[in-house]
Amino acid sequence: TYCKKPVEAKQKPQSEKCDKVAYNSARAYQAARLIAKAIQMREGLIKFDAEACPKGCKSELARKAIYEIGGNYQAIAVYDRAADFFERYVEQTCGKLKKCGEEADKALSDAVVLRLGLGQDDKAIEGADKFNRYFGARKPDQVAQIAFAIAAHYGEKKDWGNVAKRLGGAMRQIDSKATLDVRVQAHALMGRALKESKKNAGNEYGAVVKLWADPSKAVAEIEKGEGDKQRRVGRALEAVGESLFYFAEQKKAKVDAVKFPAFQGPATKDEVLKHINVKVKDWIGKKKPLIDEATKEYKK
Repeated sequence: TYCKKPVEAKQKPQSEKCDKVAYNSARAYQAARLIAKAIQMREGLIKFDAEACPKGCKSELARKAIYEIGGNYQAIAVYDRAADFFERYVEQTCGKLKKCGEEADKALSDAVVLRLGLGQDDKAIEGADKFNRYFGARKPDQVAQIAFAIAAHYGEKKDWGNVAKRLGGAMRQIDSKATLDVRVQAHALMGRALKESKKNAGNEYGAVVKLWADPSKAVAEIEKGEGDKQRRVGRALEAVGESLFYFAEQKKAKVDAVKFPAFQGPATKDEVLKHINVKVKDWIGKKKPLIDEATKEYKK
């Protein structure tokens, strides 16, 4: 009566708080778990704001509604629409206002993760680059985490070239700004990419082992961070285990390189005993310490 109808008739709204009425209506619908109605009301607010303010004097509540629609779609698993609205919210604030909205960093971070989950790599990378541009100075830890998330996405697809490319450009930032669990995982992932590409992965896996030199201290540092502590420690431990296993496999390769001496003499008892007492004995003497070393590494 006081908002929509006057605007539809190309008249000025009779109420000064139309955006607040619509915004609170959407919140009421959401509280009643009527998500579709909440989305409808928020979309109505955005449309009304555009029509009532054709020169672009956007209501702050209308901008917030864009972000909240993204959250509504995310809650009902319509992830492409959720990402669209999160990105739109960032563009409406960071892009047009030159001052990012209070939820812009979370919106863009969530959009990147959603785009990765949808397999929309180009849009995810575009979002990551924007995150770096808008929040690189203020939130370097999140920038590093997003860079790792994109590399991990390529790792799940076994696209090792892109893993190395994404991590190669971001590893310095990850090492200086990311949390310990992310740093450990990043070096292990880079090690795997190098190993799968038939390159030397020792330095990367060695960096993981070095980061985990004091396990108690490492766990304590991870547990100080936010999120599911047990899951974060678990992921770090997987990376450490992978790295230790790599070095154990290197030791095993040395074991395998010491081949059993083939008997090539005449098939007499004396020659066979001579072969056993000289060449086989020497083989055992060389091989056993290597087996012991490899066993010790595998036990780690």
